[in-house]
Amino acid sequence: MPRGSLTLALEPPDAGARGDLPSHRLPANTVTMEDTLNVIMRDGWLVNRPGLEKITANLVTGRPMGATYFAVTAASKKLVIGTVSGWYALNTATSPFTWTNITGTTVLSGGSSDHVRFTVFPQGTALRLIGVNGAANQLPQYWTGSGVYAVLGGTPYAAQDISTAANRVIVFHTKEAGTVYPYRVRFSDFNDSDTWSANSFADLSDSSDYIVGGRALTRVAFAVYKENSQWIGQAQAGLFPFKFELQDQKPGPVSASAIVAVEGKHYYLAIDGSIYVFDGTRAQHVGEPARRYIANNLSFENKARAFGLYNRRDRDIWWFFPGTAASAPDQAISMNVDSGRFFAHTLRKTVTAGSEWDYQSALTWDGLASYTWDNIAATYPTWDSLGTASIPAESLCQEAGLVYAFGTATNDDGSTYTSKWRYENLQPATESKRTRVESFDTFFEKTGASQTVSTRIGTTDTLGAAPSFPAGLTDSFDISVDNLHQANYNQDAAGTGTGTPEARFITIDHTMTTATSWRWGGGHLRAYPLETES
Repeated sequence: MPRGSLTLALEPPDAGARGDLPSHRLPANTVTMEDTLNVIMRDGWLVNRPGLEKITANLVTGRPMGATYFAVTAASKKLVIGTVSGWYALNTATSPFTWTNITGTTVLSGGSSDHVRFTVFPQGTALRLIGVNGAANQLPQYWTGSGVYAVLGGTPYAAQDISTAANRVIVFHTKEAGTVYPYRVRFSDFNDSDTWSANSFADLSDSSDYIVGGRALTRVAFAVYKENSQWIGQAQAGLFPFKFELQDQKPGPVSASAIVAVEGKHYYLAIDGSIYVFDGTRAQHVGEPARRYIANNLSFENKARAFGLYNRRDRDIWWFFPGTAASAPDQAISMNVDSGRFFAHTLRKTVTAGSEWDYQSALTWDGLASYTWDNIAATYPTWDSLGTASIPAESLCQEAGLVYAFGTATNDDGSTYTSKWRYENLQPATESKRTRVESFDTFFEKTGASQTVSTRIGTTDTLGAAPSFPAGLTDSFDISVDNLHQANYNQDAAGTGTGTPEARFITIDHTMTTATSWRWGGGHLRAYPLETES
Protein backbone atom coordinates (compact mmCIF):
# COMPACT_ATOMS: atom_id res chain seq x y z
CA MET A 1 0.00 0.00 0.00
CA PRO A 2 1.61 3.32 -1.03
CA ARG A 3 2.18 5.67 1.86
CA GLY A 4 3.80 8.68 0.18
CA SER A 5 3.41 11.86 2.20
CA LEU A 6 2.85 13.90 -0.99
CA THR A 7 -0.32 13.62 -3.07
CA LEU A 8 -0.54 15.50 -6.34
CA ALA A 9 -4.02 15.58 -7.86
CA LEU A 10 -4.14 15.75 -11.65
CA GLU A 11 -7.38 17.32 -12.87
CA PRO A 12 -8.55 17.05 -16.49
CA PRO A 13 -7.04 19.93 -18.48
CA ASP A 14 -9.89 22.46 -18.34
CA ALA A 15 -7.42 25.12 -19.49
CA GLY A 16 -6.45 23.04 -22.53
CA ALA A 17 -3.03 22.54 -24.08
CA ARG A 18 -0.45 25.31 -24.36
CA GLY A 19 2.73 25.69 -26.35
CA ASP A 20 3.61 29.25 -25.39
CA LEU A 21 5.33 28.50 -22.07
CA PRO A 22 8.04 26.10 -20.90
CA SER A 23 6.38 23.00 -19.46
CA HIS A 24 7.52 23.66 -15.88
CA ARG A 25 5.75 27.07 -15.98
CA LEU A 26 2.37 25.85 -17.19
CA PRO A 27 -0.61 26.67 -14.94
CA ALA A 28 -2.60 23.93 -13.21
CA ASN A 29 -5.08 21.99 -15.37
CA THR A 30 -2.92 22.60 -18.45
CA VAL A 31 -1.05 20.10 -20.60
CA THR A 32 1.79 20.48 -23.09
CA MET A 33 0.67 21.21 -26.65
CA GLU A 34 3.36 19.21 -28.45
CA ASP A 35 2.65 16.01 -26.50
CA THR A 36 -1.15 16.21 -26.33
CA LEU A 37 -3.13 15.06 -29.37
CA ASN A 38 -6.66 14.04 -30.38
CA VAL A 39 -8.46 14.86 -27.12
CA ILE A 40 -11.04 17.48 -26.10
CA MET A 41 -12.87 18.47 -22.93
CA ARG A 42 -16.57 17.60 -22.64
CA ASP A 43 -18.72 18.14 -19.54
CA GLY A 44 -15.67 18.24 -17.27
CA TRP A 45 -14.13 15.03 -18.65
CA LEU A 46 -11.22 14.57 -21.04
CA VAL A 47 -12.51 12.52 -23.99
CA ASN A 48 -11.46 11.31 -27.42
CA ARG A 49 -11.92 13.80 -30.26
CA PRO A 50 -14.78 13.45 -32.76
CA GLY A 51 -14.16 10.90 -35.50
CA LEU A 52 -15.20 10.54 -39.14
CA GLU A 53 -17.99 8.29 -40.40
CA LYS A 54 -18.93 7.98 -44.07
CA ILE A 55 -22.31 9.51 -44.81
CA THR A 56 -22.40 7.23 -47.84
CA ALA A 57 -19.91 5.19 -49.83
CA ASN A 58 -20.98 7.14 -52.91
CA LEU A 59 -18.62 9.92 -53.98
CA VAL A 60 -19.00 13.35 -55.47
CA THR A 61 -16.94 14.00 -58.60
CA GLY A 62 -13.87 16.15 -58.09
CA ARG A 63 -12.11 17.48 -55.03
CA PRO A 64 -14.70 19.07 -52.67
CA MET A 65 -13.91 22.74 -52.08
CA GLY A 66 -16.95 23.96 -50.16
CA ALA A 67 -20.02 22.68 -48.34
CA THR A 68 -23.17 24.17 -46.86
CA TYR A 69 -26.52 23.11 -45.41
CA PHE A 70 -29.33 24.70 -47.42
CA ALA A 71 -32.84 24.72 -45.97
CA VAL A 72 -35.33 25.71 -48.65
CA THR A 73 -38.20 24.84 -46.30
CA ALA A 74 -38.45 23.04 -42.97
CA ALA A 75 -39.17 19.85 -44.91
CA SER A 76 -36.47 20.35 -47.53
CA LYS A 77 -32.94 20.52 -46.17
CA LYS A 78 -30.02 19.72 -48.40
CA LEU A 79 -26.30 19.22 -47.84
CA VAL A 80 -24.72 20.88 -50.90
CA ILE A 81 -21.12 20.34 -52.00
CA GLY A 82 -19.14 22.46 -54.47
CA THR A 83 -16.16 20.65 -56.01
CA VAL A 84 -13.45 21.76 -58.41
CA SER A 85 -15.73 20.65 -61.27
CA GLY A 86 -19.39 20.86 -60.19
CA TRP A 87 -22.24 21.03 -57.68
CA TYR A 88 -23.86 18.13 -55.75
CA ALA A 89 -26.80 17.73 -53.36
CA LEU A 90 -27.21 14.83 -50.93
CA ASN A 91 -30.27 12.67 -51.54
CA THR A 92 -31.34 11.18 -48.18
CA ALA A 93 -34.44 9.48 -49.59
CA THR A 94 -32.40 6.47 -50.74
CA SER A 95 -30.48 3.90 -48.72
CA PRO A 96 -27.57 4.26 -48.95
CA PHE A 97 -27.64 8.01 -49.54
CA THR A 98 -26.71 9.19 -53.03
CA TRP A 99 -25.43 12.42 -54.58
CA THR A 100 -27.48 14.28 -57.17
CA ASN A 101 -25.42 16.14 -59.74
CA ILE A 102 -26.96 19.63 -59.85
CA THR A 103 -24.30 21.14 -62.13
CA GLY A 104 -25.86 23.18 -64.91
CA THR A 105 -24.50 24.10 -68.32
CA THR A 106 -21.60 26.07 -66.79
CA VAL A 107 -19.23 23.56 -65.18
CA LEU A 108 -16.69 24.61 -62.58
CA SER A 109 -12.94 24.61 -63.20
CA GLY A 110 -11.38 25.60 -59.89
CA GLY A 111 -8.08 24.58 -58.38
CA SER A 112 -6.99 22.97 -55.11
CA SER A 113 -6.84 26.37 -53.35
CA ASP A 114 -10.04 27.83 -54.82
CA HIS A 115 -12.61 27.50 -52.04
CA VAL A 116 -16.26 27.35 -53.01
CA ARG A 117 -18.15 29.91 -50.94
CA PHE A 118 -21.93 30.19 -50.46
CA THR A 119 -24.56 32.73 -49.43
CA VAL A 120 -28.37 32.59 -49.30
CA PHE A 121 -30.43 35.34 -50.92
CA PRO A 122 -34.22 35.74 -51.36
CA GLN A 123 -34.98 36.62 -54.97
CA GLY A 124 -38.68 37.39 -55.26
CA THR A 125 -40.50 34.31 -53.95
CA ALA A 126 -37.50 32.01 -54.45
CA LEU A 127 -34.66 31.38 -52.03
CA ARG A 128 -31.35 31.19 -53.86
CA LEU A 129 -28.18 29.42 -52.75
CA ILE A 130 -25.49 31.41 -54.57
CA GLY A 131 -21.92 30.17 -54.90
CA VAL A 132 -18.56 31.43 -56.14
CA ASN A 133 -15.36 29.47 -56.71
CA GLY A 134 -12.54 32.01 -56.87
CA ALA A 135 -11.78 35.23 -58.71
CA ALA A 136 -9.92 33.40 -61.47
CA ASN A 137 -12.82 31.06 -62.28
CA GLN A 138 -16.56 31.02 -63.05
CA LEU A 139 -19.27 33.66 -62.58
CA PRO A 140 -21.54 33.31 -59.52
CA GLN A 141 -24.20 30.61 -59.88
CA TYR A 142 -27.41 29.90 -57.96
CA TRP A 143 -29.68 26.99 -57.06
CA THR A 144 -33.21 27.12 -55.66
CA GLY A 145 -33.44 23.59 -54.24
CA SER A 146 -34.66 22.02 -57.47
CA GLY A 147 -33.28 21.70 -60.96
CA VAL A 148 -29.63 22.63 -61.52
CA TYR A 149 -27.27 25.54 -60.91
CA ALA A 150 -27.47 28.53 -63.26
CA VAL A 151 -25.37 31.69 -63.68
CA LEU A 152 -26.85 34.83 -62.12
CA GLY A 153 -28.58 37.20 -64.50
CA GLY A 154 -27.22 40.56 -65.56
CA THR A 155 -23.45 41.13 -65.42
CA PRO A 156 -22.23 39.40 -62.23
CA TYR A 157 -18.53 39.02 -61.41
CA ALA A 158 -16.34 36.06 -60.51
CA ALA A 159 -15.15 36.48 -56.93
CA GLN A 160 -13.12 34.96 -54.13
CA ASP A 161 -15.88 35.23 -51.51
CA ILE A 162 -19.54 36.13 -51.20
CA SER A 163 -21.97 37.30 -48.52
CA THR A 164 -25.33 39.07 -48.07
CA ALA A 165 -26.09 42.34 -46.25
CA ALA A 166 -28.74 45.06 -46.46
CA ASN A 167 -30.76 43.14 -49.09
CA ARG A 168 -27.81 42.95 -51.48
CA VAL A 169 -25.38 40.25 -52.56
CA ILE A 170 -21.79 41.26 -51.77
CA VAL A 171 -18.77 39.78 -53.59
CA PHE A 172 -15.12 40.26 -52.67
CA HIS A 173 -11.87 40.26 -54.71
CA THR A 174 -13.38 40.16 -58.19
CA LYS A 175 -12.48 39.50 -61.81
CA GLU A 176 -13.92 41.90 -64.38
CA ALA A 177 -13.36 41.79 -68.14
CA GLY A 178 -10.41 39.47 -67.62
CA THR A 179 -8.72 41.62 -64.96
CA VAL A 180 -8.56 40.63 -61.28
CA TYR A 181 -9.26 43.44 -58.78
CA PRO A 182 -7.94 42.19 -55.43
CA TYR A 183 -9.03 45.36 -53.55
CA ARG A 184 -12.59 45.44 -54.87
CA VAL A 185 -15.93 44.88 -53.13
CA ARG A 186 -18.96 44.74 -55.43
CA PHE A 187 -22.66 44.57 -54.58
CA SER A 188 -25.89 43.85 -56.41
CA ASP A 189 -28.93 46.09 -56.63
CA PHE A 190 -31.44 46.18 -53.77
CA ASN A 191 -33.42 42.91 -53.52
CA ASP A 192 -32.02 41.83 -56.89
CA SER A 193 -29.13 39.40 -57.33
CA ASP A 194 -29.57 39.57 -61.13
CA THR A 195 -28.69 43.27 -61.46
CA TRP A 196 -25.11 44.52 -61.02
CA SER A 197 -24.70 48.22 -61.79
CA ALA A 198 -21.36 49.26 -63.25
CA ASN A 199 -20.66 51.77 -60.46
CA SER A 200 -21.73 49.57 -57.52
CA PHE A 201 -18.30 48.87 -56.11
CA ALA A 202 -15.67 50.15 -53.71
CA ASP A 203 -11.89 49.70 -53.99
CA LEU A 204 -10.35 49.37 -50.53
CA SER A 205 -6.87 50.32 -51.68
CA ASP A 206 -5.93 52.61 -48.79
CA SER A 207 -3.86 49.66 -47.57
CA SER A 208 -1.83 47.69 -50.09
CA ASP A 209 -2.90 44.22 -48.92
CA TYR A 210 -5.35 42.10 -50.94
CA ILE A 211 -8.86 41.10 -49.89
CA VAL A 212 -9.08 37.50 -48.64
CA GLY A 213 -12.80 37.29 -47.81
CA GLY A 214 -15.81 38.80 -46.12
CA ARG A 215 -18.65 37.90 -43.73
CA ALA A 216 -21.89 39.50 -42.58
CA LEU A 217 -21.70 41.00 -39.09
CA THR A 218 -25.33 42.08 -38.83
CA ARG A 219 -28.17 42.35 -41.28
CA VAL A 220 -26.87 45.75 -42.45
CA ALA A 221 -23.11 45.44 -41.92
CA PHE A 222 -20.32 43.15 -43.07
CA ALA A 223 -16.61 42.66 -42.42
CA VAL A 224 -13.95 42.73 -45.13
CA TYR A 225 -10.78 40.79 -44.37
CA LYS A 226 -7.60 41.73 -46.15
CA GLU A 227 -4.18 40.15 -45.71
CA ASN A 228 -3.17 42.56 -42.96
CA SER A 229 -6.22 44.68 -42.16
CA GLN A 230 -9.87 44.47 -41.15
CA TRP A 231 -12.59 46.72 -42.59
CA ILE A 232 -16.36 47.05 -42.25
CA GLY A 233 -19.04 48.00 -44.75
CA GLN A 234 -22.07 49.68 -43.19
CA ALA A 235 -25.38 50.34 -44.96
CA GLN A 236 -26.27 54.01 -45.28
CA ALA A 237 -28.95 56.22 -46.85
CA GLY A 238 -28.12 58.07 -50.04
CA LEU A 239 -26.92 57.33 -53.55
CA PHE A 240 -24.10 55.03 -52.44
CA PRO A 241 -25.51 52.20 -50.26
CA PHE A 242 -22.43 51.45 -48.10
CA LYS A 243 -19.72 53.33 -46.30
CA PHE A 244 -16.42 51.60 -45.57
CA GLU A 245 -14.10 52.04 -42.60
CA LEU A 246 -10.68 50.63 -41.75
CA GLN A 247 -11.12 49.19 -38.25
CA ASP A 248 -7.82 47.45 -37.45
CA GLN A 249 -4.53 46.31 -38.93
CA LYS A 250 -3.83 42.81 -37.67
CA PRO A 251 -2.82 39.73 -39.67
CA GLY A 252 -5.70 38.54 -41.86
CA PRO A 253 -7.06 35.04 -42.57
CA VAL A 254 -5.21 32.38 -44.56
CA SER A 255 -8.31 31.80 -46.71
CA ALA A 256 -11.94 32.85 -47.06
CA SER A 257 -13.00 29.49 -45.61
CA ALA A 258 -10.80 29.95 -42.52
CA ILE A 259 -13.21 32.65 -41.24
CA VAL A 260 -15.79 31.12 -38.86
CA ALA A 261 -18.80 33.12 -37.69
CA VAL A 262 -19.98 32.27 -34.15
CA GLU A 263 -22.50 34.29 -32.13
CA GLY A 264 -21.85 37.65 -33.73
CA LYS A 265 -18.06 37.38 -33.90
CA HIS A 266 -15.67 36.14 -36.57
CA TYR A 267 -12.82 33.83 -35.61
CA TYR A 268 -10.07 33.04 -38.12
CA LEU A 269 -6.79 31.24 -38.63
CA ALA A 270 -4.38 33.99 -39.67
CA ILE A 271 -1.44 34.21 -42.04
CA ASP A 272 0.97 34.40 -39.08
CA GLY A 273 -0.15 30.96 -37.85
CA SER A 274 -2.31 32.19 -34.99
CA ILE A 275 -5.98 32.76 -34.19
CA TYR A 276 -7.80 36.12 -34.11
CA VAL A 277 -11.36 37.22 -33.36
CA PHE A 278 -13.03 40.29 -34.92
CA ASP A 279 -16.21 41.84 -33.52
CA GLY A 280 -16.58 44.65 -36.04
CA THR A 281 -14.50 47.08 -33.99
CA ARG A 282 -11.13 45.48 -33.25
CA ALA A 283 -9.33 42.25 -34.13
CA GLN A 284 -8.07 40.56 -30.97
CA HIS A 285 -5.24 38.04 -30.87
CA VAL A 286 -6.48 34.99 -28.92
CA GLY A 287 -4.26 32.24 -30.30
CA GLU A 288 -1.05 32.65 -28.31
CA PRO A 289 -1.33 29.22 -26.56
CA ALA A 290 -1.42 27.52 -29.99
CA ARG A 291 0.58 29.93 -32.15
CA ARG A 292 3.93 28.19 -31.90
CA TYR A 293 2.41 24.77 -32.54
CA ILE A 294 0.52 25.94 -35.62
CA ALA A 295 3.54 27.80 -36.99
CA ASN A 296 5.70 24.68 -36.58
CA ASN A 297 3.18 22.32 -38.19
CA LEU A 298 1.40 24.36 -40.88
CA SER A 299 2.50 24.14 -44.50
CA PHE A 300 2.77 27.85 -45.25
CA GLU A 301 3.12 26.97 -48.92
CA ASN A 302 -0.40 25.48 -48.84
CA LYS A 303 -1.92 27.64 -46.10
CA ALA A 304 -4.65 28.91 -48.45
CA ARG A 305 -6.18 25.40 -48.38
CA ALA A 306 -7.04 25.64 -44.68
CA PHE A 307 -10.66 25.97 -43.58
CA GLY A 308 -12.70 26.05 -40.37
CA LEU A 309 -16.07 25.04 -38.96
CA TYR A 310 -18.01 25.28 -35.71
CA ASN A 311 -18.78 22.10 -33.76
CA ARG A 312 -22.06 22.89 -32.00
CA ARG A 313 -22.06 19.94 -29.60
CA ASP A 314 -18.85 20.99 -27.84
CA ARG A 315 -18.87 24.70 -28.77
CA ASP A 316 -15.45 24.22 -30.35
CA ILE A 317 -14.17 25.88 -33.52
CA TRP A 318 -11.99 23.58 -35.61
CA TRP A 319 -9.45 24.74 -38.16
CA PHE A 320 -8.12 22.09 -40.52
CA PHE A 321 -4.80 22.80 -42.20
CA PRO A 322 -2.13 20.98 -44.25
CA GLY A 323 0.83 19.75 -42.24
CA THR A 324 4.35 20.65 -43.33
CA ALA A 325 4.58 17.66 -45.68
CA ALA A 326 0.93 17.64 -46.84
CA SER A 327 -0.91 19.16 -49.79
CA ALA A 328 -4.36 18.89 -48.14
CA PRO A 329 -5.45 19.43 -44.53
CA ASP A 330 -4.45 16.50 -42.31
CA GLN A 331 -4.08 18.37 -39.02
CA ALA A 332 -6.37 20.52 -36.93
CA ILE A 333 -6.50 22.87 -33.98
CA SER A 334 -9.66 23.26 -31.90
CA MET A 335 -10.62 26.22 -29.71
CA ASN A 336 -13.52 26.37 -27.27
CA VAL A 337 -15.42 29.65 -27.69
CA ASP A 338 -16.31 29.87 -23.97
CA SER A 339 -13.02 28.98 -22.26
CA GLY A 340 -10.54 29.75 -25.06
CA ARG A 341 -8.79 26.40 -24.52
CA PHE A 342 -6.92 24.80 -27.42
CA PHE A 343 -6.13 21.22 -28.39
CA ALA A 344 -4.14 19.90 -31.36
CA HIS A 345 -5.23 17.02 -33.57
CA THR A 346 -4.02 14.80 -36.38
CA LEU A 347 -6.34 13.15 -38.90
CA ARG A 348 -6.07 9.76 -40.58
CA LYS A 349 -7.83 11.20 -43.63
CA THR A 350 -7.15 14.38 -45.58
CA VAL A 351 -10.08 16.80 -45.71
CA THR A 352 -10.72 19.79 -47.94
CA ALA A 353 -14.03 21.37 -46.89
CA GLY A 354 -16.74 21.16 -44.24
CA SER A 355 -19.90 22.71 -42.87
CA GLU A 356 -22.59 22.48 -40.25
CA TRP A 357 -25.15 19.77 -40.97
CA ASP A 358 -27.96 17.83 -39.35
CA TYR A 359 -26.77 14.26 -39.61
CA GLN A 360 -29.70 12.12 -40.71
CA SER A 361 -29.17 8.62 -39.32
CA ALA A 362 -29.35 5.74 -41.79
CA LEU A 363 -29.44 3.14 -38.98
CA THR A 364 -31.82 0.24 -39.68
CA TRP A 365 -32.43 -3.18 -38.10
CA ASP A 366 -30.36 -4.68 -40.94
CA GLY A 367 -27.54 -2.40 -39.93
CA LEU A 368 -27.48 -4.00 -36.48
CA ALA A 369 -26.99 -7.53 -37.84
CA SER A 370 -23.30 -7.67 -36.89
CA TYR A 371 -23.97 -6.90 -33.21
CA THR A 372 -24.77 -9.23 -30.30
CA TRP A 373 -26.22 -8.43 -26.89
CA ASP A 374 -22.66 -8.80 -25.51
CA ASN A 375 -20.97 -6.23 -27.78
CA ILE A 376 -23.66 -3.75 -28.84
CA ALA A 377 -23.16 -1.59 -25.72
CA ALA A 378 -19.68 -0.60 -26.91
CA THR A 379 -21.23 1.33 -29.82
CA TYR A 380 -24.77 1.99 -28.55
CA PRO A 381 -24.69 2.08 -24.72
CA THR A 382 -28.33 3.23 -24.42
CA TRP A 383 -31.52 3.11 -26.49
CA ASP A 384 -31.23 6.86 -26.99
CA SER A 385 -27.77 6.49 -28.52
CA LEU A 386 -29.26 4.49 -31.40
CA GLY A 387 -30.20 7.88 -32.82
CA THR A 388 -33.21 9.86 -33.84
CA ALA A 389 -34.42 11.00 -37.24
CA SER A 390 -31.81 13.76 -37.26
CA ILE A 391 -28.70 14.07 -35.06
CA PRO A 392 -26.88 17.45 -35.18
CA ALA A 393 -23.37 17.03 -36.49
CA GLU A 394 -20.98 18.57 -39.01
CA SER A 395 -19.81 17.34 -42.39
CA LEU A 396 -16.24 17.03 -43.61
CA CYS A 397 -15.21 16.29 -47.19
CA GLN A 398 -12.28 14.10 -48.14
CA GLU A 399 -10.19 15.14 -51.13
CA ALA A 400 -11.14 12.06 -53.20
CA GLY A 401 -14.86 12.89 -52.95
CA LEU A 402 -16.07 11.04 -49.85
CA VAL A 403 -18.14 13.05 -47.37
CA TYR A 404 -18.09 12.26 -43.65
CA ALA A 405 -20.22 13.00 -40.64
CA PHE A 406 -17.88 14.60 -38.09
CA GLY A 407 -18.52 13.53 -34.52
CA THR A 408 -20.53 10.32 -34.94
CA ALA A 409 -17.61 7.85 -34.78
CA THR A 410 -14.64 7.06 -32.54
CA ASN A 411 -12.22 6.52 -35.46
CA ASP A 412 -11.53 8.08 -38.83
CA ASP A 413 -13.56 5.95 -41.26
CA GLY A 414 -12.18 2.74 -39.76
CA SER A 415 -8.66 4.03 -39.14
CA THR A 416 -7.74 4.34 -35.47
CA TYR A 417 -5.76 7.29 -34.14
CA THR A 418 -3.54 7.87 -31.12
CA SER A 419 -4.86 9.93 -28.22
CA LYS A 420 -2.31 11.22 -25.72
CA TRP A 421 -1.82 13.91 -23.10
CA ARG A 422 1.09 14.92 -20.89
CA TYR A 423 1.71 16.84 -17.67
CA GLU A 424 5.42 17.62 -17.94
CA ASN A 425 8.14 18.67 -15.49
CA LEU A 426 5.97 18.83 -12.38
CA GLN A 427 7.64 19.54 -9.02
CA PRO A 428 5.48 17.93 -6.31
CA ALA A 429 8.25 18.20 -3.68
CA THR A 430 8.81 21.93 -4.41
CA GLU A 431 11.73 23.49 -6.23
CA SER A 432 14.45 22.61 -3.70
CA LYS A 433 13.78 18.85 -3.32
CA ARG A 434 13.60 15.65 -5.29
CA THR A 435 10.40 13.67 -5.64
CA ARG A 436 10.46 9.90 -4.99
CA VAL A 437 7.55 8.41 -6.94
CA GLU A 438 5.51 5.87 -4.94
CA SER A 439 2.36 5.25 -7.00
CA PHE A 440 0.03 6.66 -9.60
CA ASP A 441 -3.76 6.26 -9.71
CA THR A 442 -5.66 7.13 -12.88
CA PHE A 443 -9.44 7.27 -13.18
CA PHE A 444 -11.41 6.35 -16.31
CA GLU A 445 -15.08 5.71 -16.81
CA LYS A 446 -15.48 2.01 -17.53
CA THR A 447 -15.86 1.30 -21.25
CA GLY A 448 -18.13 -1.29 -22.83
CA ALA A 449 -15.43 -2.45 -25.22
CA SER A 450 -11.76 -3.21 -24.66
CA GLN A 451 -9.56 -0.11 -24.53
CA THR A 452 -5.88 -0.39 -23.61
CA VAL A 453 -4.21 2.61 -21.98
CA SER A 454 -0.51 3.09 -21.31
CA THR A 455 0.79 5.35 -18.54
CA ARG A 456 4.39 6.42 -18.14
CA ILE A 457 6.21 8.33 -15.42
CA GLY A 458 9.16 10.28 -16.74
CA THR A 459 11.90 11.84 -14.64
CA THR A 460 14.74 14.28 -15.12
CA ASP A 461 17.05 16.29 -12.90
CA THR A 462 17.43 19.10 -15.41
CA LEU A 463 15.24 21.27 -17.61
CA GLY A 464 17.99 21.11 -20.22
CA ALA A 465 17.00 17.59 -21.26
CA ALA A 466 13.75 15.80 -22.05
CA PRO A 467 12.44 13.40 -19.39
CA SER A 468 13.40 9.74 -19.57
CA PHE A 469 10.76 7.06 -19.04
CA PRO A 470 12.21 4.04 -17.20
CA ALA A 471 10.56 0.69 -17.93
CA GLY A 472 9.75 0.25 -14.25
CA LEU A 473 7.55 3.34 -14.30
CA THR A 474 5.53 2.24 -17.36
CA ASP A 475 2.21 0.42 -17.16
CA SER A 476 -0.61 -0.76 -19.47
CA PHE A 477 -4.16 -1.82 -18.60
CA ASP A 478 -7.64 -2.28 -20.08
CA ILE A 479 -10.18 0.28 -18.86
CA SER A 480 -13.10 -1.97 -19.75
CA VAL A 481 -12.14 -4.05 -16.70
CA ASP A 482 -9.76 -1.77 -14.75
CA ASN A 483 -11.13 1.75 -14.68
CA LEU A 484 -9.54 2.80 -11.35
CA HIS A 485 -5.99 1.74 -12.00
CA GLN A 486 -3.22 2.01 -9.41
CA ALA A 487 0.42 1.40 -10.29
CA ASN A 488 2.78 0.96 -7.32
CA TYR A 489 6.41 1.88 -7.76
CA ASN A 490 7.64 1.66 -4.18
CA GLN A 491 9.51 -1.57 -4.94
CA ASP A 492 11.37 -0.15 -7.92
CA ALA A 493 15.13 -0.07 -7.82
CA ALA A 494 16.44 2.94 -5.96
CA GLY A 495 18.26 5.68 -7.78
CA THR A 496 18.40 9.42 -8.14
CA GLY A 497 18.36 11.62 -11.20
CA THR A 498 17.13 11.35 -14.76
CA GLY A 499 15.48 8.03 -15.60
CA THR A 500 15.06 6.85 -11.99
CA PRO A 501 12.09 6.91 -9.57
CA GLU A 502 13.65 9.88 -7.76
CA ALA A 503 14.27 13.19 -9.54
CA ARG A 504 13.62 16.93 -9.42
CA PHE A 505 11.06 16.96 -12.28
CA ILE A 506 8.25 14.47 -12.87
CA THR A 507 6.28 13.91 -16.10
CA ILE A 508 3.04 11.93 -16.35
CA ASP A 509 2.02 10.63 -19.74
CA HIS A 510 -1.11 8.81 -21.02
CA THR A 511 -1.25 7.20 -24.49
CA MET A 512 -3.79 4.99 -26.23
CA THR A 513 -4.89 3.88 -29.66
CA THR A 514 -8.53 4.92 -29.48
CA ALA A 515 -10.75 1.89 -30.06
CA THR A 516 -13.95 3.11 -28.39
CA SER A 517 -15.33 6.21 -26.69
CA TRP A 518 -13.65 6.88 -23.34
CA ARG A 519 -13.67 9.52 -20.58
CA TRP A 520 -10.86 10.38 -18.14
CA GLY A 521 -11.62 12.01 -14.80
CA GLY A 522 -8.15 12.68 -13.38
CA GLY A 523 -5.39 11.01 -11.39
CA HIS A 524 -3.34 11.03 -8.17
CA LEU A 525 0.42 10.84 -7.84
CA ARG A 526 1.78 9.74 -4.44
CA ALA A 527 5.40 10.43 -3.60
CA TYR A 528 7.96 11.28 -0.92
CA PRO A 529 9.93 14.53 -0.76
CA LEU A 530 13.68 13.96 -0.46
CA GLU A 531 16.51 16.39 0.04
CA THR A 532 18.70 17.21 -2.94
CA GLU A 533 22.26 16.07 -2.38
CA SER A 534 24.96 18.60 -3.02
